[in-house]
Amino acid sequence: MHLTSGQDAQLIGASSPAADRVEIHEMRLVNGMMTMRRIERLQLPAGTMVALDHEFHIMLIGLKQPLQVGRSIALTLQWLDAHGVRHNTNVVAPVRALNASGARSSAGKRD
Repeated sequence: MHLTSGQDAQLIGASSPAADRVEIHEMRLVNGMMTMRRIERLQLPAGTMVALDHEFHIMLIGLKQPLQVGRSIALTLQWLDAHGVRHNTNVVAPVRALNASGARSSAGKRD
């Protein structure tokens, strides 16, 4: 998923009817080991595309049923604009295989 904001903003959360909980995660190489951690917010600089694919991703926790590759799931992204006002944006994201490298989606693009 790629996110592009017309103004400085922050992704602060997400939800989905497909899971009990949805978190924003960051992956980093630390001392030769790949680590993953939940982050509270993801900066979305104005006019800059932020990819949710390798370094950052959305993790669905407590799936209500297995996800099927080739289908889509609904997500609601929660974000703060440059003035601190909270917004929700509904997106539909395709389900990809865990090993699908290089596949990209613009389903999450917002202005």
